[in-house]
Amino acid sequence: MTDEPSFRDGLLSISYIPRHLNAIFLQSFDFTDRFPYLVPLTTGLSLTLSAPFLFWAVRARGPLVAVTWLAVALLLLLLGWAYWERASLSLTIAVAVGVAVHACGIVVWNLYDVVK
Repeated sequence: MTDEPSFRDGLLSISYIPRHLNAIFLQSFDFTDRFPYLVPLTTGLSLTLSAPFLFWAVRARGPLVAVTWLAVALLLLLLGWAYWERASLSLTIAVAVGVAVHACGIVVWNLYDVVK
């Protein structure tokens, strides 16, 4: 057991589920009044911001989709199918947003030393 306050209930406590769901779906940048203004948190950014294109995986169709969902490692294959068959403007924008958010995080993390 660690002494960190964020783990006071043990490493695998179900009391952390709301915090994890927030981190996965809602966690954003911290806003500051100095450049670069958007600061990524060390706990990460939500998938909604950093990889919105992942949500298109549910649109994949075909006989192997059910089997593919069993293996998380094959998620990229699902995205490939979804993108290949239905590369809509909204999906392309979602991919661009994800790339931009990651690039911003990398630049801020490496150049400005303002990560909290």
